[in-house]
Amino acid sequence: MNSSLNSTWFSKIDLSTLLLLIYVWWLISTPQYRFDILGIIHFERILALAVIVVVFMSGPTGARRSTLNWFFPLFLVCMFLSFLISPYQEFRYSQQWLEDYWKIALLYPIIIYGIRTKRQLFYWIAGIAIISFLYQIHSWTDFLQGGSYVWQQGLKRMRGVWSPPAVGSANAFGSLGVYTLPFAFFLWSSVETSKSRALATSVIAISILSILFSGTRAAVAVMVLYFVVRFRKSIFRPLRLLGLAILFVFAISILPAEYTERYLSIVGIERDAAATTRAEELAAESAAASADARIAGLVDGWNLLKKRPLLGYGPGSSAEARFEVNNTLASRGGAQLHNLYGQVMADTGILGTLLFASILLSVWHSTKQHASEGAENRERDTCFRFLRESLVVMFAYGMFSHTLYSYDWMILFATTTVATNLFAEHTMSKSTNGTRLDASSSGTSVVIP
Repeated sequence: MNSSLNSTWFSKIDLSTLLLLIYVWWLISTPQYRFDILGIIHFERILALAVIVVVFMSGPTGARRSTLNWFFPLFLVCMFLSFLISPYQEFRYSQQWLEDYWKIALLYPIIIYGIRTKRQLFYWIAGIAIISFLYQIHSWTDFLQGGSYVWQQGLKRMRGVWSPPAVGSANAFGSLGVYTLPFAFFLWSSVETSKSRALATSVIAISILSILFSGTRAAVAVMVLYFVVRFRKSIFRPLRLLGLAILFVFAISILPAEYTERYLSIVGIERDAAATTRAEELAAESAAASADARIAGLVDGWNLLKKRPLLGYGPGSSAEARFEVNNTLASRGGAQLHNLYGQVMADTGILGTLLFASILLSVWHSTKQHASEGAENRERDTCFRFLRESLVVMFAYGMFSHTLYSYDWMILFATTTVATNLFAEHTMSKSTNGTRLDASSSGTSVVIP
């Protein structure tokens, strides 16, 4: 990031970016579960309307050309058609999709037209890291005072403050920590002052702690994968290995024994059976069943796809429909597939699966197309490295969770479209004999002819 951006860190953030960040804060923190009046007056609709008005009244944006602009609307149409012909339209998760998914889908247009300059783009990505940091701090404050947790699988598992104490609330909080890591490292790489670096380091640290105390093994596994991917070129240096060893020992020392045993079970390290109580045996059996359910979800998704191949069973219906292919489940209506790829196949069929795969390939192609070509492209390299890492994290976490209707995907898709357009000036400069278009300093967006 250039020095001018560092010198005015968030001092000149524009209204549209600020409202976009507030909207994301709403999606993360879900304050309507804490303050009933917000749900009664449907405050999210008022906020959404305010964002739309400000974004589209802020002046012309210019073209936002991307293959995602084709694939994403087609995927939305596919989901809606699948809902219309679904045999489970009245199922509660299907109705929840119909009532709430527009709040997620709205992110795509308001981001691609609300973020107009490189400065706004950096504020946007860094701002999400800070929003997550503040929410996690709030959650930790409540957790240390005896709140914000659920008791599951023999553990006191931390969840986000204000979130309902549902079965998946701890997993959701763990996933928030994982998804925040690429944003946090983007912030760390984009600033130069000691105070800003300290803030970025704090975001990284609190995210790691949130992951560990959420009791979510999937989040821990994906976190380890993320660090391997990010530091793959230097991870085997002696000092780096020593630092990782020290960090590992420190994490083991601060975690209660039940957390340590749960995470060590990922690599097959189990506690001595003679020293295990009946309660601990039941917790271990529950954890093993949870892990097996991820694989079963993928298999059930595939079997459901074969029964309704074209458009699937409809958004949100796989938790009910899977009883058609799996008669070992204990109860109807709440057996989520816990696997993104099983969910895509079951909910949207072959057509939706192909479109979703095309979206992921488009994001990956966009990030690889703008690979770094030198130190002078630091801003671009930082941005597209962040996008690649976010895609890897979300792709990997999808093996363990049904995340298709998560706002995190929408943020990734829209931010990729914006970044591809804003940094296309590099390609344009080559085609115009070295003439450079500077969008970051002029305050105008790059328009692709």
